[in-house]
Amino acid sequence: MTHKTVLDGGIGVFHDSVDSIASNFFNNPPLVNSFTVTGDGLTPDGTGSLFSKAAASNSAFINAFASGQTLAQIQATVPNFFPPGITAAEKRTRAPQYQRWSLQLQ
Repeated sequence: MTHKTVLDGGIGVFHDSVDSIASNFFNNPPLVNSFTVTGDGLTPDGTGSLFSKAAASNSAFINAFASGQTLAQIQATVPNFFPPGITAAEKRTRAPQYQRWSLQLQ
């Protein structure tokens, strides 16, 4: 009977592709309008509900975007206007890097 010791290990450095970073920008207005509305009730058909405010903000944004209005002009027209969420990038965007390693002794 022989006794053998095995030491096994590995390391990897992985990067996300630019496609996964760039795909976040496809969810920006006017293609996708995403609103975060706060402060009111959750009843869908209630007056002043979160849903009615989001719908009013979306309608105001679509109409204002088509006519070239500014944020200040939209807010003057719709007092409770919530602007849509926008994904923006730094001046220099870098792909995320992940490092994985393992070490095993048998």
